[in-house]
Amino acid sequence: DIIKMSLFTGQHPYAEIAKMRWDQIQEVEGQTWWIMEKGFHKIDKPHQFPLHKMMLDIINKYKGNDDVYVFKNIYDKDDFYHKDNVGNVLGRLRKTHNIKWDLRCLRSSFLTAITNLDHTFRAGILCNQAGQNITEAVYIRGAITYFDFKVQMINAYMDLIQDKLNEK
Repeated sequence: DIIKMSLFTGQHPYAEIAKMRWDQIQEVEGQTWWIMEKGFHKIDKPHQFPLHKMMLDIINKYKGNDDVYVFKNIYDKDDFYHKDNVGNVLGRLRKTHNIKWDLRCLRSSFLTAITNLDHTFRAGILCNQAGQNITEAVYIRGAITYFDFKVQMINAYMDLIQDKLNEK
């Protein structure tokens, strides 16, 4: 499920998804968001990601397993999964299913697919890689930056995923 969430969200599997906390899952204006506070995300600024129904279906499977972490580590004493745990799981998946690709391909695929869906989409906004120019860094404000644009991009992307799944 962490790997699916990485494909669905483009977020880092062990630096972000594995550390997802229940208190970060919040509903704002009828949309459920993963709201990452400053210091949580690899880039040291707050980040908000819209959660699609397919993502929420995965997240909700873990309700009741832990009071803090969504994906509570069940393999060792650590509270959450980290690079080594996730690496071990990926190694087993690669061996079992003869997978040749690297996990970084999921993030690249996420960014490329969204960008290719619509030339006006800016996938970097969904990965907290926007805001590099002065206007975005200083003047874009609000609890959820790019609210409608983020929802529009993730819905189009998840429609693509669903279409691919339906082809099988």
